[in-house]
Amino acid sequence: MSLINRMLQDLDQRQAGASNAAALPAGVQVAGSGAAAGPRLRPQVAVLGLLGLGLAAGFHFWEGPLPFLPKPEIAVAVPVAIDAVATTVAAPVAPVPPVVSAEVAPEPAPESVVAPAVVAGAAEPSAPRPRKPAGDAAAQPRQAREVASKTAAAPVEKSVARSDRQHVADFHYRQSLDAYALGRTTESLAQAREALRLDPDHLDARQLLLRQLVEQRDMDATRSVLREGLQRHPEQAAWVKLALRLELEKGDLSAARALVEQAPPAALAQADFQALAGMLAQRQGRQGDAAEHFRNALGRNPADGRSWIGLGLALEAQGHEPEARESFRRALATEGLPAELQTLAQKKTR
Repeated sequence: MSLINRMLQDLDQRQAGASNAAALPAGVQVAGSGAAAGPRLRPQVAVLGLLGLGLAAGFHFWEGPLPFLPKPEIAVAVPVAIDAVATTVAAPVAPVPPVVSAEVAPEPAPESVVAPAVVAGAAEPSAPRPRKPAGDAAAQPRQAREVASKTAAAPVEKSVARSDRQHVADFHYRQSLDAYALGRTTESLAQAREALRLDPDHLDARQLLLRQLVEQRDMDATRSVLREGLQRHPEQAAWVKLALRLELEKGDLSAARALVEQAPPAALAQADFQALAGMLAQRQGRQGDAAEHFRNALGRNPADGRSWIGLGLALEAQGHEPEARESFRRALATEGLPAELQTLAQKKTR
């Protein structure tokens, strides 16, 4: 509308200029007037005609009042009002911040939208990465690794420590063996005991210690070392046989019988162990078991005169006199029979 007003004002000015030109003296003309004034006004009149037709068509097809036109009763003030609005709009206007109603809070952005922005901001090279406080969830993997490493290292350290102790025990065993070869019994016993203290499963050190204790006739110490050794190595037949003999000499028949009942197959297969078991059965009055043990011993060693004497005594106790005399005669036929047993066998055969 401001364009239309300006065109109308321009037209009024031009008409006023033409009327003023008529009043000028002869030979004086207004600039831009004359014969060319008529053609210059024709396009403007055509434009105004087209605008008028457009406004008429708008009034015909528009239902209701036009929002951009003034009401008819203030038609005289339209040019001034439009110019004022145009001036106001042309002036720079400061941006007005949006007003948020206090009654309706804005909806927060969904996490799926906010999260990428936060991640993208953290990925900027210029943005410093914040430090995580101590004791948070980031420290849990490190603590878990430390606990796992300690748990996994415990068996390894124990195994390494045991291996080291075994090496030191071997060193003391060799020292004990060298001292025994040189006749230094006290030193040899001390080195063997130290080897067993470091490694109670050291077979060679225990065997060397037992040998020296038997040689010194220290039977109490020998029995103690044997008990501990059989608890760790019950399969050692030689130790079982030695322990059985010592218990018989001491007179502990209950302990001796336990050794027989728990004896490994390797011990039961030996003739002298069966002979000792027969002697135990005779002392306990189990003559049938005694005869069986002596027969087992003689089956493995028929030249054992002691076993023939034992079998004859067991058969005599059972009332088998002929078999008993035959056993005594077989005993006299063996070599190496002690004198007292020879005298006994001779009396039984008369």
